[in-house]
Amino acid sequence: MKSLVLEEPNKLRLAERPVPEPGVGDVLLRVVCTAICHTDLFTMEGGYKLGHPTVLGHEFSGIVEKCGPGVRNVKAGDRVTSFGFASCGTCPACREGWGVMCPDLRALPRELEGSFQEKMIMPASSLFHVPATMGLDEACLVEPASCAYNAVDKAAVQPGETVAVIGAGPIGLFAVQAAALRHPGKLIAVAKHQNQRHMATKLGATHVVDVRKDDPCEVVDGLTQRRGADAVIFCAGGEQAWKQASRMLGIGGRFVVEAMPPTGTEQWPVAVMDFTQKVISYIGASSYSANQFSAVIGLIDSGKIDAKSLITQRFPLDDYEEAFRMAGKAKDRAIKVVFEISEE
Repeated sequence: MKSLVLEEPNKLRLAERPVPEPGVGDVLLRVVCTAICHTDLFTMEGGYKLGHPTVLGHEFSGIVEKCGPGVRNVKAGDRVTSFGFASCGTCPACREGWGVMCPDLRALPRELEGSFQEKMIMPASSLFHVPATMGLDEACLVEPASCAYNAVDKAAVQPGETVAVIGAGPIGLFAVQAAALRHPGKLIAVAKHQNQRHMATKLGATHVVDVRKDDPCEVVDGLTQRRGADAVIFCAGGEQAWKQASRMLGIGGRFVVEAMPPTGTEQWPVAVMDFTQKVISYIGASSYSANQFSAVIGLIDSGKIDAKSLITQRFPLDDYEEAFRMAGKAKDRAIKVVFEISEE
């Protein structure tokens, strides 16, 4: 089988490797579609310290080819998508559906090899069935859509409120859609690129801000008669965006942090007077629960969340160099880049 192997930072190679055998509780998947995430770019460039060689990719869908001993929830031929991690299934966090908080968490591509290959091993407990009415290209985006859905859940958006989404990459655009389902009075998307602003409007934003031309804080003040936003979903990693997000919140506002900083080592400042006098709540959002993941599958299948429109480029695995270039350097043209590895 073909595997896109990260041999060392910034060195990818398409290699022929043996097809692995599933162990107890595992399945062998034939990968159909897998998307490039910002964290894949970050990891490729050495941002995360991994053992090498390894295979990146954690947003994927595919067909079960073979089940290992003890697998009962899926069978050969099933169409599936998956968490971007595996957990023990028995600890308190797992029993509550929050496997991402498991002390024995195994993440892709840290402890498990990822999906940038023709076939992969995945624990069956991490898999979810994909409805027959849903495309596997859409299904590979359930994982990032679930991250955004969790962030909006954390914000506890109420009907009629003003919500600002900072950053309109894939997570931000999924957050716009998840927030729109809660019927805010104003839903403001802050973005750098025209394609992102156009997409945000298409997907439910009532207002968009070109951050390169306008101060988003002034725009929010104008739209709310200086009351400020009730909630900010922070989906863009940068100190300038961070400062703007806290400024645009009103009294009692909720600041949900979904984005990761550019390197993972930054310490972003908190304006203490804003924090205390405005009674701002800072809320971290990490991944998703099993219930949220399942809900997002249903929302995409029903058309209430549009995943397909976010796929702007599709490549075979052989064209990985151009795919990574588009995902990393052409954000004015690319939103989500997907590898189409095999057919159903």
